[in-house]
Amino acid sequence: MEEEKEREDRSEGALRRRAVEALLERGVVFEAERRGWWRRLRPRVRMRVDPPTLGVLYAVSGEFAQMKIDERRVEADPLGYSFELVRSQMRPMARAVAFAVLGTRWKIRLFAGMYARYLLWQLTAAQLLKLVVTVLSVSGTADFINSIRLIKGTGLLDTRGERPIE
Repeated sequence: MEEEKEREDRSEGALRRRAVEALLERGVVFEAERRGWWRRLRPRVRMRVDPPTLGVLYAVSGEFAQMKIDERRVEADPLGYSFELVRSQMRPMARAVAFAVLGTRWKIRLFAGMYARYLLWQLTAAQLLKLVVTVLSVSGTADFINSIRLIKGTGLLDTRGERPIE
């Protein structure tokens, strides 16, 4: 009985691991309904978020790093501060998503501002949140941070003294 449960847990964990690996390798396609006169051209817009290169990851993380949320103000004035947060944080979120969707240095330089404005006027708040979560999961930032921790643990980044070569 216990062996079957352990096998199910292992198979479920293996399935999740394979799903995450596939997500990190292939990327994700996101669809949303268009608004305004764009709907006449094509009723739905498809955005593909591919696994980012380090340059795209740098640009996306720069946008996310600009976002500041004061937890004390959220608790003190949830409604008033939430409107202030929407006003101040929606542009960095849309820019981060635009960077991730565009995916190359020249596309980001040329079209990021225009594409971010397009996203602001085409997506709902829930759709933008889903895209932000998708970008964060596809980016593999957790893997990047874990690799830095592993490197630090090996002592390769130890600047206090030189280690002998083994």
